[in-house]
Amino acid sequence: FVVGNHNRLAHAAAQSIVEQPGHRFNPLFVYGGVGLGKTHLLHAIGHAMSRQGMQVLYCSSEQFTNDLISAIRQQNTEEYRNKYRQVDLLLIDDIQFIGGKESTQEEFFHTFNHLHAGGRQVVISSDRPPKEIATLEARLRSRFEGGLQADISQPDLETRVAILQSKAQSINQTVSTDVLMLIAERVESNIRELEGALNRLIIQAPFHDRQLDRSVAEEILDTLVPQRRPREAASVVQIVARHFHLTTEDLLGRSRTKEIANARQLAMYLLREENGLSLINIGELLGGRDHSTVRHGVEKIAQDIERDEGARREVVALREKIYEPPGS
Repeated sequence: FVVGNHNRLAHAAAQSIVEQPGHRFNPLFVYGGVGLGKTHLLHAIGHAMSRQGMQVLYCSSEQFTNDLISAIRQQNTEEYRNKYRQVDLLLIDDIQFIGGKESTQEEFFHTFNHLHAGGRQVVISSDRPPKEIATLEARLRSRFEGGLQADISQPDLETRVAILQSKAQSINQTVSTDVLMLIAERVESNIRELEGALNRLIIQAPFHDRQLDRSVAEEILDTLVPQRRPREAASVVQIVARHFHLTTEDLLGRSRTKEIANARQLAMYLLREENGLSLINIGELLGGRDHSTVRHGVEKIAQDIERDEGARREVVALREKIYEPPGS
């Protein structure tokens, strides 16, 4: 488990839990996108506590629901409750899927209370923080927010290279830093795809009858992971507008309402960072705005990303949209 800025808090909290389960961070609520290491971290916590002789139970929220349905059908709810409540550590993966399932939420609420009151540890993973699970009951949201919420975000370039180095070492493969850097530059989405690209590179390289260097890696990766290019600048403005249920005219116009101003600044940021447009060109594209206005907008979004998880998620979602090929 390679630690970087993207997962440092979650990793530190996991270590604390293993040392003192049920005390400081209970529950631990780990959230982040697909393939970023949430399940890996849950399993690591479980293995460490199992080695201490503790009773550990890992399951997905879907399994929790299916077990409840089976228990109701077979009229053995007591056995079901004993299974989940007589453990030292309960690990629940993808809790967002219990949203809207009233009976499952009711049962989990009482299970959680039973474990928490007994000083037993609960660790939960989700693809979003509790406040963003729309159909989650308020009382469960309150319980989840009462512990520690730890975000696992996308790793930066340096961390992606470190992850690849660790992976190569684990499978006894020597791969040059140049090649690892190339993979890390091409694959930004998640760790699963990052490691998958390395595996495919190692498997296909022998068929090229040359040493695995950057040029060979480029040939292979061009077919596996084509270089992504952002949509045209005008399309980026349209995508941002649609994302916020606005029109392009709203972003080009003079309205300074909070919603429109924020969307406009996000468009400025993306056009600068992803399309590489100059401040002057961005200003012209967005209704003839001054370059100092554009600079302020870009800097504001950059600051928001640093301190606000919601802003960071918004940029990630928009970035994915502007790299989608037209018509997808």
